[in-house]
Amino acid sequence: MMKNVKKIAVAALTALTLCGVASAGTPVADHGRLSVKGNRIVDRDGNPVQLRGMSFFWDCWAGGYYNSGAVNTLANDWKVSVVRAAFSAPNVQNCSGGDINKTKAVINAAKAAGIYAIADYHSHNAHNEVTQATAFFQEIARTYKDDPNIIYEIYNEPADNVTWSQIKTYATTMYGVIRAIDPNGIILVGTELMSKRVDNAAANPVEGTNIAYVAHYYAAQEGHGDEIRTMIRGALNRNKAVFITEFGTCEADGNGRVDTVASNTWFNFLDQAQIGWANWSVNDKGEAASALTGSPSQNGGWSESNYTVSGRYIRNKLRFYANSAYTLNVSGATPTRFPNYTTYTHGTPVTLVVRPPSGQGVVWGGDVSGTGDTMVVSMTGNKNVTVAFSTAGNLIQNGTFLTTSISPWVVYKNGLLDQVPNPAMVAENGEGKITMTIAGTAVDHAYVHQTGVSLKNGRRYKLTFSARSASPRSVTAKVVASNADCMTPYEAQVTSTKQAFTTTFDMTKPDNANVSVRFCFGGNATTWYISDVSLVDVGAGTAVAPTRQTANARRTAWSISGAGGSLQLRGPIEAGSTVSLYDTRGKAVKTMAAKDGLTLNTGIPAGNYLVIVKNRTGADVYRSMVSSFVR
Repeated sequence: MMKNVKKIAVAALTALTLCGVASAGTPVADHGRLSVKGNRIVDRDGNPVQLRGMSFFWDCWAGGYYNSGAVNTLANDWKVSVVRAAFSAPNVQNCSGGDINKTKAVINAAKAAGIYAIADYHSHNAHNEVTQATAFFQEIARTYKDDPNIIYEIYNEPADNVTWSQIKTYATTMYGVIRAIDPNGIILVGTELMSKRVDNAAANPVEGTNIAYVAHYYAAQEGHGDEIRTMIRGALNRNKAVFITEFGTCEADGNGRVDTVASNTWFNFLDQAQIGWANWSVNDKGEAASALTGSPSQNGGWSESNYTVSGRYIRNKLRFYANSAYTLNVSGATPTRFPNYTTYTHGTPVTLVVRPPSGQGVVWGGDVSGTGDTMVVSMTGNKNVTVAFSTAGNLIQNGTFLTTSISPWVVYKNGLLDQVPNPAMVAENGEGKITMTIAGTAVDHAYVHQTGVSLKNGRRYKLTFSARSASPRSVTAKVVASNADCMTPYEAQVTSTKQAFTTTFDMTKPDNANVSVRFCFGGNATTWYISDVSLVDVGAGTAVAPTRQTANARRTAWSISGAGGSLQLRGPIEAGSTVSLYDTRGKAVKTMAAKDGLTLNTGIPAGNYLVIVKNRTGADVYRSMVSSFVR
């Protein structure tokens, strides 16, 4: 905790919960022994595990809470999955040192409850206490080395004047002490500036396995927001795991206001990065950081009247995470999931990977949008995702109907055709099957179309599709931008024999990233089939210089166009607007002044990105998921 040592008057323990699978079993039964894989803490099956929960004060002053009653209340009522016993370092104010039997009492209670336990050497100067720390970790490792729930934290918060070189030397020594007894347990290492500079630690890491680095923050404290999150991203980008073994909802001295808005921003970030956290603290000291008030029992069994503002907020947050059970339904293909669970707790990021057929690209739809083989879904509720394939270079998505999904195709009907399901479209054996039970009076009364197609002025395009019908009929292809035809409507005479149709046109309208490609069939009730739809740029066409726009005309919506591997931002002229690209971990990889025609993906690796445009007041005015190389 960021605090003046003279103000320390109580002690610490941490309790955390798991994010990932929602299960009826205990956390340890579900996940077994944990380990570090890349920049994640994972379970015995290699699935990421996120720990969440609470932290008691130093045992030297708050040791009365170090008992099975308090641990069981945290496990059963607060829904935590791990507890952290904070063994007090010697020579801190009037404390001669911690009581290892209290640490053991917490670990034993956690073991009985089926939750994980962190044995924390709680010090600001542990590098000067090697003898005491060695004795502590030797005893803990000898006692619990065979238990899958044990985690070691060797240095809580190095003081501001302690260098990473000093911390690393001490950590290397403690690593050897623990590994001589326990070859597998996770070891958490504190970092510079009261455990903030995880980025420096990741740049010059401790040698060994199953090591993660400790970061602390206080949500209401100035400088404890994006500044620390940037440091954490730095560590993650170097493929090092991070754990928040202590944080507060208030200011860094343990007092001040409780900032739930800033706390929620932190929770969203930690969920996306799958980083575990421990809130400071289970105690009744009489400060904003304490979870308890009103002379609560130290043996647990607390009621609503015993909770502070922070305690009530964190308890509700923990119970919300533990009780959420969201489903992820994917149609159109069967991607590989990571992690692969039946249900997910709130905030779990799920990575979906699809290997498309040769020559095909992947288009994601439903509750997500984007292209590329990989998509990350944030489980903030039940999610439905569609997968479709498109030919490389094809501006049409899902033109081959190789999956069970028709997305992003949509069936339109005017108000005269209000009978349901008239018309209807399904994907069937590589074709889009359109059923029309009642005919309209005009061809435009019903059509299938997809929007968001990007066309450029002065380019020539070729539209190709195949069609067949139960009985002879006509289908009219149209390409429409801003309610105006971009090409002369093309009427295809369709028979029961599948045949291909092709037409070319020059784009003489201004650039448009929201063109609609339509196949109109409203004048005939015959069932028909469409397949192999493609729209490709075939070279230069006849350009028409756009007319000078009025100020009102220039106030159009922002959009992104993509062709030839280039992503261009299109939109209004507004001084002070900015555009930022964020990768799938939430890291801002590029920020620029937003202007019409700006190329976004210069110097950016291939991948999926979130594009956010902000106006001069800082408000979000446009968001879109894109791939750095499109079509």
